[in-house]
Order: sequence, then C-alpha cells, then structure tokens
Amino acid sequence: MPHCSVAYQTGALAAGMETPITVTFTPGRAGDFVGEVKVQSEANIIVVSVSAKVPQHQAEEAAAAAAAVEPTEQSPATDGPNASAAGAGT
Repeated sequence: MPHCSVAYQTGALAAGMETPITVTFTPGRAGDFVGEVKVQSEANIIVVSVSAKVPQHQAEEAAAAAAAVEPTEQSPATDGPNASAAGAGT
C-alpha cells in the first residue's frame, strides 16, 4: 500500500502478551486504497487487511498541509550571512 508506514517494537512476546502496531497512512491523492499488514510469529503468519477511501477534498487538504511544512531553501540558522551570528551563543 503506497504512502503507508508501520511502527512496532521488535522482540519476543510470550503467549497471551500483546504489543501495539501503528499503521500510518498519508495519501498523496484521492481514491480507494487496499493493502495488508503481515505479522509473522514462530507458528504462523497473520494477515490483516487495511483499506482507505480518500475523498478529493481530503486529498487536497493533505497536500496543502504537506506543502505548508516543507523546508525552505535557505535557513537563517545554518545558511547565509547571519549563520555565524546565529550559532555564536551556543
């Protein structure tokens, strides 16, 4: 599934224990998305289906939000004529 990431803690789990798995989906466009998360244990593989329907207005809002946080080409703290002055107090 594109635009999808999975976060989890590695390590052994005893029978009956649990651990959270976080699936984050950040679509780049509107549409229907389908995928799966596979969890492998010593005994078997568990497959969890995941899906999302992203309407056009949500895709546009996500794209605008992503564009608003993109870094600029020049950062005053690290580039340009004030670079040494910005780091002088540290």
